[in-house]
Amino acid sequence: MCKTTPDAYYSTLYEVAVCADDPMVTNTLDRSTCETVWENSSGAFVNPVNLMSGAETLSGTISRPSDGIYPYMLAVVDPLMQAKFSLTIEGSSGTDGTYYSTSNVIRRYPLMTTTASGYGISPDVMTNFSQINTCDPKLVVDMGAGGVLSAYLVNDSYTLTSTAKNVEVTEGGGDQSQYPYAHLACDGATKVLGVQKMLNGGITISNKTSSLNLALRVTDNGGLAVDGDGDGDPDYSYPGPWMGVLSTTEVQ
Repeated sequence: MCKTTPDAYYSTLYEVAVCADDPMVTNTLDRSTCETVWENSSGAFVNPVNLMSGAETLSGTISRPSDGIYPYMLAVVDPLMQAKFSLTIEGSSGTDGTYYSTSNVIRRYPLMTTTASGYGISPDVMTNFSQINTCDPKLVVDMGAGGVLSAYLVNDSYTLTSTAKNVEVTEGGGDQSQYPYAHLACDGATKVLGVQKMLNGGITISNKTSSLNLALRVTDNGGLAVDGDGDGDPDYSYPGPWMGVLSTTEVQ
């Protein structure tokens, strides 16, 4: 698997909060130490690549958190994520050249192509983090400079889903002979909770804090190219995780 920075990335965001303690430490959402800083109950469709420029405005309600120290950030997002990226291979065990993500999905696998005209947005719906025949609603990712990110599949009541459900797919992109097929999903998963433990102790809000800035970063993580058959060529293109980067401005 290779990680890269996408040309575009799409995600629907519902809420961002800061927390004094890990709100999912018991695998049950506990907001008692959290303060919501932004929310949109209908969901805001965002492109983190554009947000990194600082030129985008995120529609929703902004709130100032109470004074305190917040080592954790909580985000509520839609399970559907999408990315558009390319990857150039030189001197590898595979075939040299540029590979492009596509919107062509076979059995939930978004394909890559060497044809530039096929360059498209690859989708992925997060319904199960397990690679075996069970439901695993939790995934932990080390984001390096951004800290550690834990993702949880939950229902509309923000309760962790743990029951496996067999989902039959009758049609899709590409070779229609590949359908129908079935896969296991975590039953009732409608939202993804992301809990990020920020580095350097998180952020501090005080009476000197004049502004709080949120950036959504996909650099070196937002595009995932996967070699499915071990020949050195990337076969599948997936959207990777994004992380939040919070910073404050203090008055002198």
